[in-house]
Order: sequence, then C-alpha cells, then structure tokens
Amino acid sequence: MNTRLALLISAAVLPLATAPLHAQSATGDLPQTPAGPNASAPLAASEPAPETSAPAPSAGLQEIVVTAQRRAENVQKAPIAIDTVSAAMLTQRHVTDATALTQLVPSAQIGQAAGPFPVFFLRGGGSFGTNSLTDSAVVLSLDGVPLARQYNSNGQFFDLERVEVLEGPQGTLYGRNATGGAINLIPQRPTHEFSFDGGLSYGNYQAIQTNAALNVPLGDTLAARASFQSTNHSGYTSDGQSDDDTQSARLQLLYEPSSAFTFLISADMVHQGGRGSGFVDVSDFSPDQRVGLTDPRVQALYVSRKLTPIPANSLFLDDRHAGLKGEMNWKTDLGTLTILPAYRHAHLDFNSAYGGGEADNEFDNQESVEARFASNDRGFLRWIVGGFYLHDKINVFENINNFNGTGNQQIYQGDTDSKAVFADLTAKLTSKLRLIGGVRYTNETKSLDGSLHNPFIANPVYVVVDDSAKASKVTYRAGAQYDVTNTSMLYGTVSTSFRSGGFYFTADNPAFKPEYVTAYTIGTKNRFFDNKVQVNLELFEWKFRNQQLAYSTRDSVGNQVFATLNAGRTRSRGAELDLKYQPARNTQFGVDVQYLDSKFQQFLLVQTAAPAAGTLCSSVHGTTTYTLNCQGQTPPNSPKWVVSPTVSQDFELSSGGVINLLTGAHYQTNSYTAINLTPTDLQRSYITGNASLTYTPPDKRWSVSAFVENLGDVAIKQYTTHTSLTAAVLSPPRTYGVRAAVHFR
Repeated sequence: MNTRLALLISAAVLPLATAPLHAQSATGDLPQTPAGPNASAPLAASEPAPETSAPAPSAGLQEIVVTAQRRAENVQKAPIAIDTVSAAMLTQRHVTDATALTQLVPSAQIGQAAGPFPVFFLRGGGSFGTNSLTDSAVVLSLDGVPLARQYNSNGQFFDLERVEVLEGPQGTLYGRNATGGAINLIPQRPTHEFSFDGGLSYGNYQAIQTNAALNVPLGDTLAARASFQSTNHSGYTSDGQSDDDTQSARLQLLYEPSSAFTFLISADMVHQGGRGSGFVDVSDFSPDQRVGLTDPRVQALYVSRKLTPIPANSLFLDDRHAGLKGEMNWKTDLGTLTILPAYRHAHLDFNSAYGGGEADNEFDNQESVEARFASNDRGFLRWIVGGFYLHDKINVFENINNFNGTGNQQIYQGDTDSKAVFADLTAKLTSKLRLIGGVRYTNETKSLDGSLHNPFIANPVYVVVDDSAKASKVTYRAGAQYDVTNTSMLYGTVSTSFRSGGFYFTADNPAFKPEYVTAYTIGTKNRFFDNKVQVNLELFEWKFRNQQLAYSTRDSVGNQVFATLNAGRTRSRGAELDLKYQPARNTQFGVDVQYLDSKFQQFLLVQTAAPAAGTLCSSVHGTTTYTLNCQGQTPPNSPKWVVSPTVSQDFELSSGGVINLLTGAHYQTNSYTAINLTPTDLQRSYITGNASLTYTPPDKRWSVSAFVENLGDVAIKQYTTHTSLTAAVLSPPRTYGVRAAVHFR
C-alpha cells in the first residue's frame, strides 16, 4: 500500500413475490433491509433509513428508500428522476453486468464494446469512448465511490442491495462527468445478525452461476460480510466469442461502537476472463446468424478481399480489478460527518476482434476521498456541504491491427487531478413548499504524454502529444417542490453539469473541448386509492453544448485515430410515465413509457475518408477532406419510444407456500448504434419478453425458479464499428434455465 493510500484510508422491470418492483420508472419497489440496529444507510445518510421492512397495507405499494441525494429518503418524495433496481429484481432477471439495465430501465441504453469497455447512455446522453483517452458521460459509483474508468464496474453486480439510476445532469452532488446522469451500485452491508444466502443456476449455453453471502456478527460492535459470485457460459457467437468467465469477491467489516459512530472498511477483487465481447459480421450476414469474426466463413471473406484473417485462437480477456474503501460516519446534534477514502486498481490485458484486432495492456490507479457534512432533517433548512478529491493515473500500451496494413500503436500515460467543493440545500418555506438549491466548484487538470504510429508500414509518421489542460467550472441546481397532498407532489428544477475536455492522438488538433449541459425538468409523483395506484410523470429538456462524440477515422496524414469531436449543440426533450397498480397483495401491474425527441442542432464532422455508404449526414468534398453535416439528425442510442409492461402474480398454496409468476416485455423504436448513422448502424424497433416462475415454501428457507430471457430470441445491436467490414456486439440471445437458492437466518 503506498503512502498516499495509507493516508487516505486512515482519514477514514419487474415486480417480484409479494412486493412491487418499480420505482419512478419501473424497477424496484421491493423493500430494502436495514443494515442493522444502529447501521447508517448506504452512502452515509444523515438520518437512519426509515424502517422499510415494516408491513405496508395489505393491498398497497411498498415504500422505496434511496440515498441518491446523500441522505435516506422515500423515492416518492425525492424531486429527481431516479429508477431503482432491487436486489430481488437483479436476481430474478439474472443480471450480472451493466448491459442488462437496458431491459430494466427505460432511459438506459448500455452496450458492450471491444474488450472490457462498456458504453453508457441515459436519455440519449452518453459516450462511445471505448479507450481511456475520454471519460464516460455517466458517472458510475460503487458504494459511494465514483469510478474514474467505466470498466471498473465489471464484475460488481453481485450481493447488491439495489442499483440507483439517476437520469440527467448531476453536477452538484456528483460533479464531473455526470452530463448524462449517474448509476450507483450499492452493496448489501454487514448486519449484527447471522445470515447465509447462496444460489446456483444452470442454463443453456452451459451457463453456471454460483453466489453466496455470509454475514457474521463478531461481538456487540463488529460485524463482517463476505460474498462472492462466479459466472460462466459458453459463447453466444458462432465462433465462441461473447462468453463469460468472471469471478468476484467482496469482504466488508463494520465497526459500530455506538449509534453515533460507525466505520466500514471493504475490499473487493474481480477477475474477468473468457474470449471477450464478441463482435459479429453484420455487413455480410444477418445479425440473427451471430457470425463471429473468427468464424471460417468470415475468414474466407477476409482472404477473398486480400486481407489477413483474424487468428481464431488469439482472442482473450485477462482483466483484474481490486478496490479498498473506508467509510466513517459520525453523528452529532447538528448532523452527520462522512469521510470516504478509497483506492482502486485495474490491470487490463486483452486481445479483442472488432473488425480489426485490438490488443491492450493497461494499468489504472485511482485514489479518491470525499468528506461531507449533512444536516439533520429537522428545521427550516436541510443542507449538505463537502469536498472531493480524485487522482487517476493510467499507463496504456494499445495496438490496433486492421490486417490490411493499417492500424496504430499507442503508448501513453494519462493523469487526471480533480478537486471540488459543493453545497446542496433545501429550504422549507411552508409545510408544503420547499426551495431547492445547490452549487459545486470543480477544478481539474488533465495531462497526456505519449505517441501513436502505424507499425505495419515502413517509415510511419509518429504523432507525439505531451500536453496538459486545466479547467474549472461552477455547476448548479435550482428549483422548487410542492406537496399537493401527503401522497402527491410537484417539482421543477434547472440543473447543469460538465464533462472535462482532453486529448487524443492525431496529426491535427489533438484537443477536444469540455461538454456542457443544462437540463429543465418538471415532474409529479403520486400515490392514490390507499396506496394502490402510482402515477409518476416527468417532462424534460436537455441542451448540450460541445457534446463529445467519439469514433474511429483517419487524420490528415493517414493515421487511423480514435477521435473525440465536439457537436456544437444537441437538444433532447421528452417525457417519462410510470404507472403501477396493485389491486391486491398478490397482484401487480405496471407499465413504463418513455418518449424521447433528440436532435443534433449543430454537428459538423470533418474527415479525410469518404463518408460511409448510406449515412444520413449530408457531405461536401473539399480538396483533401469531407465535411459531413449531421444537423437535424437523431443522435445514437436515442429511441423515440420505449415501453415496458410488467405483470406479477402470486399463487398462494394451501400448504402456505407461494408460486410467483413474473412476465414482462421491452419495446423500443429505431435507434442508431454509432455516430456514422448508416443503415448498418441502425437497430430497428424490437420487442422482447421475459418470464420466471418461482416456488417459495412457507418457511422461506429456500426457493426454486425457472426463467427465460429474450423470449423472442431477438438479435439486438449494442455497439457498431466500421473497418474492412461492419461489425456489431449483440445482446444475449434467448437464454433459459433453473435456479435454486437457500436462505438461513
């Protein structure tokens, strides 16, 4: 452990069973289990979480407690757009990575790119940055610690209490790189009661998943929790790619000498193996054939085009992630002081086929600490003040080979140093009316030192970048909230956020500008008819300036580069409607609907290569370049409509056991999976379904389930690339299986 780390640590959508499974947008009404008799809520809420396990009315929707605003509160009282996915939902839907959230959260479009790089979009705001030269536009955090690199979320979808998805800019409490929103992964925490939970599932594609979590009290003041998960399945593509071989473990120790003081330390490790994400050829074969790039049919096409085939036995993932975190909570009469020091390390070692081949050996080291003080919830003014520091350092050796004499080799070191102070407050003007305000100041320095060249030709042109840039920005949130009744409220907010600029390797201008967004939101959250009906509606408009968009192209001297460009202006507006109806304790219906109208208002793309065939962008051919004008076109990952209906029904047996039937569907209209906006980038509208059947005996000590996902076996594009052919990563095909679980208390 290095010295700085030592100092940081020392600083201390489906309803399930008898509970609803949706929050504002359809994903998680299952009650949350408190962390123990004196345990603070996750993310160090200033007050203990409400007792969400208390029985609700026999035919009423359950309360969901979230900590997205750094304190525990009923999601129906929070004036923000937020979806939650409960632990039960994650289990029932067999979720093992972030890409599954696309089918669970209407606003989310999450895909897998080459190697371990996922791409995140919320309501059309996101990034195709699939290397470490750019940052994600959606902040991911693990137990309150922001993850500087999006691949650090891999392998972390186990033993979670819930996932919180915040749509829209989160520039006050979350800060940098939250222009699209935030996703919080919140693990189950140690309690002062013994428990053991274990599970085993088996399905097609030789899928085996095992998981276990052991919670042990160690006296009156100590408790420990150890958990692990292993996921394995064979490849979904014809050549065995898109497989999984991941092992994850987490160990937590809670010290709680009194109700006023807690200290939690946690450590986690992940190993991700297999052959990788699995691109398929969609320019020569139908996507539903799932023809992988090392399939003999594709290799024959490479040879016929005088290209070198991708070696069939060369693809692998061998990525390792580890983290260490401390959390201190000290409650006083005025409020709660929280300190969160953390360290994360990742080592990527992979060789992936994306049309060409990408080999990457990368090290990432992240240190961060956040300190905040949250007032008690009593009185006229409720507030949070704090500070944040992050240092992230990457060392990368990356080799791109298109097997036709083009490609590049990039060797570089990058540093990010980010500091921020923030404040957030709510003023209670009357018993019904509250004003909302927040501000954050961020100061950030980013540097890049390295080079790029094409190693597959004689006398390559070397591109060297050794530069740094500083940026500072004030972001804010302002609005109001009005309680119409005890179970109905209105809110309206204006919020801003920014994503820092940076550099990439090119013989032209290597710098790209920061991205800014302003969001306007009006919403209402309501419960009617003795808590049996929920109607939530939100209207929003986002205005992006200098939106960062990444894609592969060639620079003026012919080098292949992965460029990040700024779209001058982008506007996204829409609405999200969440309806739930629970007429009886054992029956629930729900539907989520999102409408999104997103347009490039100003986006000029200058490149040396001719435009891709069929692009929707108009083009003008200059002397040495082409200028593409994409004004008026819909940005990628922005389907106009998403509709997700769900049904849950419990059948109570005379023995006291319960059989639960869950069914659901996900429908969305056309969307593009790359900024080229070509016919091969298009994911046409689709509908897919899922179902599970679960038996639980009267003592609830065990359960058995049967499940099926992607009932229609639809081939869904997540991410598309263009090289010598067009290739895409697809969502999993139809998967099905059985699952058994045990529970001891």
